[in-house]
Amino acid sequence: MLTRKIGRLSNIYSKIDNPRASVYANYIQNSNVKVTGNIIIEGKGAYNSILEAGGDVKITGLPGVFRGGRIKAGKAVIVRELGSIGGSRVDVQVDADGRIAAERVFDNVFINIGGRLLVLNKEMRNINARLDHNGQIIF
Repeated sequence: MLTRKIGRLSNIYSKIDNPRASVYANYIQNSNVKVTGNIIIEGKGAYNSILEAGGDVKITGLPGVFRGGRIKAGKAVIVRELGSIGGSRVDVQVDADGRIAAERVFDNVFINIGGRLLVLNKEMRNINARLDHNGQIIF
């Protein structure tokens, strides 16, 4: 009986064409959020969390920070601040054709674009990182 119900549910979900789910939030802390669409945070930001999105991760509110944790996005990561003055570790990853944009980045931020890793060990402003035609990370 349970097998039949699971089979029916599986059949229903297999017919959904291109399911994309997104999450909209004002604030995320100590959480693990994984979606097929986008993660949009329009408030304070995210703290000590893992964010994974098939599309974009955008943290655009005020102060719009990501402090401690990991972001993995298929396309783009757009945030006001990555990391913290205290040096909390932040890992940010996008696919090879993706980009990472931030108004302010602190040290101990690890950027991974298409498998290319770059460690930022000083404060930077207004970065827009992507891969060039040679597969190197450029700003």
